[in-house]
Amino acid sequence: MADVCDSRDGYNFFEQFPNYSYLMVKYLRDNNETIWKLLKYNSANAWMKPDLTVSEKNELIYAGIGNSSKFSIFLSPGFPDVGKEEKTFLTISPNMIIPTNKVVSQVTIMCEVYSNFNITHLSNYTARVDVIAQQLIQTFNGAIIDGLGIGQIFLDRLGSKPTGSERAGTLPFSGRWLLFANNTV
Repeated sequence: MADVCDSRDGYNFFEQFPNYSYLMVKYLRDNNETIWKLLKYNSANAWMKPDLTVSEKNELIYAGIGNSSKFSIFLSPGFPDVGKEEKTFLTISPNMIIPTNKVVSQVTIMCEVYSNFNITHLSNYTARVDVIAQQLIQTFNGAIIDGLGIGQIFLDRLGSKPTGSERAGTLPFSGRWLLFANNTV
């Protein structure tokens, strides 16, 4: 039997793991307008509405206080409180750590988007959840998320087998999820 090293030197402790959701939402806030319009406005022509201000975008992000059904972006998986208003929800959260060795690992990040079925169809003959999914890919695929060490995000089966996208949801919600990944040290 090989000797086991008692030293923890050089191991990745994933100190930034809890910050992934926030940093990705912040990056999304600064780099995509379409998603925010589709989250805020329920109309079929939501994609044509004026861009939101930073303050309006921040008001859509759930900060853990109050009735969650009033918000549209969440930093953890799961559905918000049930509300009477038809809404679209987006969650962005770390999903899985896939270690390569003691230093390098891939972290997969799950993005889930759900919309009440009655508001999912847009006036340009596209589905709200599919447009948001495409916009997430356009915003994050290959993007380098600066800040606390997230690095480059990708949707690439050669880079990480678990990345991809699938339909999700049960009526009255239609949805789609995407798995992005990165290499972290």
